[in-house]
Amino acid sequence: MIVVLCSLYNSQSWVEDLAEQFNKQTLTPDVIVVRNDSFKDTETVQLLKSLLNNIKLIDISDGKNLGAKGSFFKLLSYANKSFSLNDMYIFSDHDDIWSPEKIAIAHSSFLNSSSSKSSWVHTHNYQPFESSSGKNHQSIKEVDEAYSGRFTLSSLMLWNPFLGCTLSFNHTAIDAALKFGEDSATMHDRAILLATLLNEGIVVTEPARLLRYRQHGNNTVGLKRGFKGLIARAKSYSSGYFHQNKHQISRCKEIIDTQKVTDSLYVEVNHVFKTVNGGLKAIPSMLKLPFRKKHHSLIATFLLVVGYND
Repeated sequence: MIVVLCSLYNSQSWVEDLAEQFNKQTLTPDVIVVRNDSFKDTETVQLLKSLLNNIKLIDISDGKNLGAKGSFFKLLSYANKSFSLNDMYIFSDHDDIWSPEKIAIAHSSFLNSSSSKSSWVHTHNYQPFESSSGKNHQSIKEVDEAYSGRFTLSSLMLWNPFLGCTLSFNHTAIDAALKFGEDSATMHDRAILLATLLNEGIVVTEPARLLRYRQHGNNTVGLKRGFKGLIARAKSYSSGYFHQNKHQISRCKEIIDTQKVTDSLYVEVNHVFKTVNGGLKAIPSMLKLPFRKKHHSLIATFLLVVGYND
């Protein structure tokens, strides 16, 4: 069975496109589990249901506004209890545009790579575009490299190039993410990815752009560029993002300390943990960590080592 986990929020403008992208898949999903994170909107879910062609919709909305992470963790918890070990799951945002082959390509990888005994995640590249004009944004070099397979656990502990809306995964990955913990993760997608790699599972990367990632005024941060992007990220950082990331790294350390892992995995996680918790003495090591850009390591050095050193 193929199960889509979709979180909605102020989705009235995108619901027709959302239904169309599901209906036009060369391999359509069997079930869409949806949760509306907007307590004021009572119509979008019913409209989506009416627009779907022979696809079952399950609504688990509860009238609470939890934010993206909380909403997707609710969807993960429901899926973990309601479906089987042999099912494939796909995250879906409410405002992106899928390639018709998106599910089929992920499912082919699922059949070839996935085992119910180990975590499996598939992620593919995407094309950011401006909603108002339809104009494509320039892709980010480091993101393209990651989708070509050039990433490490260390780099994922520090920054995440993989959009949550590009992830497909198996039931074992859900279980691992829930054990990683909502409170320990900066976002739901980081929990899936980190838990999979910490449990020595598989992350399959697909360089093809199978999704158009819509940029608009309602994106919380997205890929905003220039001055607006700087302000958006500054707000994110000042609200405790780096402190949360440090907590997330500590959770990675707890996991490798309590389960049997390879020596190389233990050394990799331990190095990142010791560096971000090393205080002023760790600044030279911090500057060498695999952040996306050099100035990111400078910012993180200040915030993680100096500003958020508990």
